[in-house]
Formats: sequence, structure tokens, C-alpha cells
Amino acid sequence: MPYPLNAGGKIRVYTLAKYLADMGYDISLLALIQRQSELRYIPELKKVFRQVWTVISRSVPDSRAMYPQRVTDA
Repeated sequence: MPYPLNAGGKIRVYTLAKYLADMGYDISLLALIQRQSELRYIPELKKVFRQVWTVISRSVPDSRAMYPQRVTDA
């Protein structure tokens, strides 16, 4: 979710989308959110994005657990 504007990546996405929207492009957003409380940012995002969809992200296990440990000869 590119809001609130409290990190470089969020600022970049928001600023680029705002620029394109100001140029007349219809911009839509599909964002992963961690908590329901983040839904409060949608009204602010709708000032830039024509449509905003959110998906609540489930916690992902550590990617290292998905692969067996490599065995090397000592």
C-alpha cells in the first residue's frame, strides 16, 4: 500500500501515479495490506487512483524453510 508516505518506495509509487493521473491517465491500484486498519487510507488514495483494490496479505513463512538445506562435503 503506497500510503502513508513514510518510506521511499511508497513515495515513489504515489508520486509517479499522481503525475500520470495529472496527465490524464486512469490509474488503478491493487495493494497488499497487512491489517484492516490500513483501509482508512483508501479515501486519500482515491484522490490519485481511479480504483483501489486491497488484499489482506497472509504471513509468508521464511523462504529459507521452503528449500532443503544444501549439503556440502567437508
